Amino acid sequence: KDRIVIGFSFEERSVGNKAFQQSFLSKQTDLNTIQTFSFNDLSELKKHVKKGLLRFPIISKPLAGSRGRGIFLYKKFDNGIGRHLKGYVFQNFIPNDGDFRVLVLAGKVISCYKRVAAKNSFLNNVSQGGRIKFVKDKKRKDEISSIGLRASAAFNLIHAGVDVLY
Repeated sequence: KDRIVIGFSFEERSVGNKAFQQSFLSKQTDLNTIQTFSFNDLSELKKHVKKGLLRFPIISKPLAGSRGRGIFLYKKFDNGIGRHLKGYVFQNFIPNDGDFRVLVLAGKVISCYKRVAAKNSFLNNVSQGGRIKFVKDKKRKDEISSIGLRASAAFNLIHAGVDVLY
């Protein structure tokens, strides 16, 4: 239960948006995914917080974003959160010391590495200043790689990057 698929990057074709990806994986596989919500107005978001489905800190991400661009971390309700409703998804922020990226090509893992955020950043994306550490522990690499393979196979993809919290 402590391994969670948190995202994808695709080069060959679009596979919906982040909300669809998480929903599809949770319904079609036994992989753990992060609950992902989209809202039409601020009152819907507030209801989810009141029900405990979302808890601060909360992350908002563009539906079709990549490379860590346009991602916001909210520690409480403030004026900015209302500007990022349409075209964004919301997730509970999971504190971490990095996530893992599994690169899959033609049903084979070609790379598995940990992405670690820059100092004073919550973004693990290399394009946002994060750094890469290759996974050397074979057991850990095999477990993480298996998750990436299963997630990319669920979408029948030839090429995918799967992000995993482990």
